[in-house]
Amino acid sequence: MMINIKHLKHITILSFILLIFGCSNDSEVESPNSTSTPEAAILEVPNNNEICLTGKSLNATQSTVTFIWQAAKYATTYDLIIKNLKSMQTSTYTSNSTFKEVTLLKGEPYSWWVVSKSDNTPKSEQSSVWKFYLANDGIPVYAPFPATIIYPTSGHTINAWNGNIYLEWEAIDVDDDIIGYDVYFDTENGSTIMVENHPNKKLENISVESNTIYYWKIITKDKSGNSSSSAVYTFKVQ
Repeated sequence: MMINIKHLKHITILSFILLIFGCSNDSEVESPNSTSTPEAAILEVPNNNEICLTGKSLNATQSTVTFIWQAAKYATTYDLIIKNLKSMQTSTYTSNSTFKEVTLLKGEPYSWWVVSKSDNTPKSEQSSVWKFYLANDGIPVYAPFPATIIYPTSGHTINAWNGNIYLEWEAIDVDDDIIGYDVYFDTENGSTIMVENHPNKKLENISVESNTIYYWKIITKDKSGNSSSSAVYTFKVQ
């Protein structure tokens, strides 16, 4: 049987090219030491907007809460950030795993989020922000979560429409019995009440002046007589 030398050469060259491309594809697989930006972690526990009943009681005032999130691609470490929504105090805890136990005060509202980090890049990525109420002993009635500002965003400059603007916020109560909002609004420190017992989460047709900085906050009230205050936010009208 005669072998065509020309065809044999073509086959050999083609095999060599395929081998090169095959090796190139293998080398392009992302290394564990990648400098890619870590992806955002997905939060799991405590659940969002719920009373946390899974904490381990330490004493009359404190419980240990376990925070759990899913592993984020390219992340080597995580910063767990917990904010007491009543005192506005923020604490940061570093973890090399996807959980962290933290001791917290009972009967307080909290928000929490996770920042994914990598040893191979200064870039990081933040998760969504969740809220929960750490249960107190007994069967308490909970105050609403402090309102979250939607518009205007704090520190931003906005345009008025015919000399008017609107304020908008979000509020949640685990007992689902919010009855109204007190809106504080002024040009000094947000201590002047403008509207009491407002039934909605949006207040429109607020008269403002150009080139002026305004301060505002929201007091959320429920049927049980409980209330919570947001932080004081600022914005400037252009």
